[in-house]
Amino acid sequence: MIGGPFKLLFLLAAIMLAAPPVLAETLPPPLQTLAAARDEYLDDWVFVSALISASDLLAACNRQFGPADPRTVEAYFRTGMVFHRIGRARVAERIYDRALRWMRQRAQPNHELWLEMLERRMVLTKELRMGPEIMADAQPMLNRAMELLDQGSLRRTSIHADLLQSWGNILRRSRRVDEAALRYEEAAEIRRNVSPNGTLALADNLIWLAHLYSSRPDNAELVEQCLDEAQRILVALKRTDHPLQATLLHYRLRRLMSVGDDAASRELIDRLRPFQPRTDQALPPGFGHRLVPVHLQSEAELDLVQGHFDRAFESLAAVAGLIATERTYTGRHVASLVQPSASRELLALEPLPGRHEGVGVDAREVRRIELEAALTGVEHEDGVHRTSDGDSLMLRLQGCLDERTAIVGWVRTKLRDPATWGVVVRNRGSAHWVKIQHPIPRSVVEYRSALEHASQWPTRIDSDPQLNQLEVAIGESYLQPLLDRLEGVDRIVWMPFGETLRLPVESLRLPDGTPLGLAFESVYAPSAEVFVDLMSQPSRYPRSLLVVADPVFSPVDQAGAPELLVDANTIVGPDVLRSVLDGERDFASLPRLASTWLEAEAVAGLFDESTVLRRARATESTLTDMGLGKTLQAFDVIHIATHALFNRLAPSASALALTADRVVGRQAKSAFGDGLLSAREIGLSWSLDADLVTLSGCQTGFQSSLSREAGIGFLAPILEAGARALLMSRWKVHDHATYLFMRRFYENRTGRYRDARQGSVGDPMSKAGALREARSWLRALEADDGTTPYSHPVYWASFFLVGDPR
Repeated sequence: MIGGPFKLLFLLAAIMLAAPPVLAETLPPPLQTLAAARDEYLDDWVFVSALISASDLLAACNRQFGPADPRTVEAYFRTGMVFHRIGRARVAERIYDRALRWMRQRAQPNHELWLEMLERRMVLTKELRMGPEIMADAQPMLNRAMELLDQGSLRRTSIHADLLQSWGNILRRSRRVDEAALRYEEAAEIRRNVSPNGTLALADNLIWLAHLYSSRPDNAELVEQCLDEAQRILVALKRTDHPLQATLLHYRLRRLMSVGDDAASRELIDRLRPFQPRTDQALPPGFGHRLVPVHLQSEAELDLVQGHFDRAFESLAAVAGLIATERTYTGRHVASLVQPSASRELLALEPLPGRHEGVGVDAREVRRIELEAALTGVEHEDGVHRTSDGDSLMLRLQGCLDERTAIVGWVRTKLRDPATWGVVVRNRGSAHWVKIQHPIPRSVVEYRSALEHASQWPTRIDSDPQLNQLEVAIGESYLQPLLDRLEGVDRIVWMPFGETLRLPVESLRLPDGTPLGLAFESVYAPSAEVFVDLMSQPSRYPRSLLVVADPVFSPVDQAGAPELLVDANTIVGPDVLRSVLDGERDFASLPRLASTWLEAEAVAGLFDESTVLRRARATESTLTDMGLGKTLQAFDVIHIATHALFNRLAPSASALALTADRVVGRQAKSAFGDGLLSAREIGLSWSLDADLVTLSGCQTGFQSSLSREAGIGFLAPILEAGARALLMSRWKVHDHATYLFMRRFYENRTGRYRDARQGSVGDPMSKAGALREARSWLRALEADDGTTPYSHPVYWASFFLVGDPR
């Protein structure tokens, strides 16, 4: 089946092939010009200009014809389509739903436009829902659409074919592959009859059909027939530069690699390279995904099986390194272009989650996207890229390593030679690759899921024998084949690829039973480029600290001593976190993290200079003002201890829960006074010179990928703002265990301890060394009854370090 990158290609192509306006010809000539410009910009993937044209057209239609006129309704609907294309799925959902309500209320609705609205809404349902929810939500719309086909005499037309293809997409997502193929076949036949010479929509239809046929080996001939017909259409239309051509070539590449035709595969990889820059430019800020250059992944697979190991590592590092090699909408390069006033405007335009009344398309949203584009150069060919000259990536990376440090990673190849490979890179010599003989990816998923599940328990949990067995089994499979290349190594830089992206490797067992995170110092690198960049900056002893802790979530929040509350249940269910983030519940739903008071006191006392923002002072507006005013640059360490609310659909909207201005009786200055400090707001407002930023709340490092998705979580905005390392959590953390862990970690880092630790007394440790010692201490910590309450890895392995380990 086609993986994530291919799904994204298909998604982008399918959204792009929208039906032309059905009422545009009834507009006055000036407005027809605006409509044509909108559609042309969309076809060329110039999304921001398309949005501006669509917004201008909507405003003009509303003034000239009124909100109830069908031409205004259509302009409104097509503005929603632009938001859909830009990746603002939630905004598009609200616009589609309002447009559908307006259409239903009309005495004589336009059946063709109504049907198109339903079809687009079904597409959006497929993107926003998961599992059985897709079919349940789409079925009523589908039933109504089938009725409208007959009422409007629209059977066997292009809109009928669009509906069938969308229906097929929903069936496919519901794993009803055979039914989906029938819908695609019927849609393709209608398209052939409507346009015998072929259209882009038919080419897209055929590629999807080839995708479904490929699930069965006996359909190889049908697959080739679909791809050949799609190719003939693109050639006849003179659109071989269209993104559908890249999709088609990707598909052919997969087939060639699966049958072992390496020479033809190399040729196709070369043909795919020119498509990547255009695709990069097409993805606007906040889209929610970045298209992985699949040809580099395929090239790495070919290099591995052919023994070109250094070249394979460079290709994979390029795939993982999108955070470093492509533009982002945050960071130092933007800070050099953006004046504080522009940042303040963009923050003020930030919509409040879950508080959209009226659902209109207003100038504020359009201006926000326009500002983003202006700041990042998303519509300019030169853009903002961080490229590297001179030595190869491998040489520059090895220059950052000493004798005791190694890069370790794994990748699973799926095409030419399905296998799992492990890689070790030392400070000299070639990359050493080992094929894992007995990979157990299912156990990897089971282990990760078991730890995440264990973190949900409100009470302390003991050691789990089944978990121990998985730690040993995965360790034997993934670690043991690499150990002979790790002789003399004391520090491992994990550079994860593929299936190990969210694997907590520190808790895996070595042959002697020692957890890996206790035997080695461990740090993660989001990419080779980022690691090289961070290691090129000087490391220093941390002297100044900013602590943000124990925010107020309710005016009636308990204000007593935190010692009385340390045993309270602070584990919050995902439904509560999500509803608070969406504005459906008030902050009062969040429990107070009482131990963060103790955490702040303990940590602050270890630094030469400390600033503590606690309770009513721990406001989002205060922290944002400090970022915009560059006051945050004065701190070597920034420690934020609070709840993290993670948004799976839009990770850049994930937020840290701080004190809202209104909770403490202040008038909010703007949108950044609501108490939700989002990852996007951090990227827009912060400028740092920090050795370390610690986010000690729950799931602050949770994301589907450490590298590819990092640009839209907390990691990339903070690194790009100027932090050299981050300490984050993998799952929901225990409040008091986190207090104990953080106190020990900072004692190690600052050298403010008087007992012997790692063979010394009072010597500051590296960040990675301080982390290893704190893990070992917490794991072995004895309670008064002689038990070790924190021996389960859900406690001591919850935090991981990303960036500079020094």
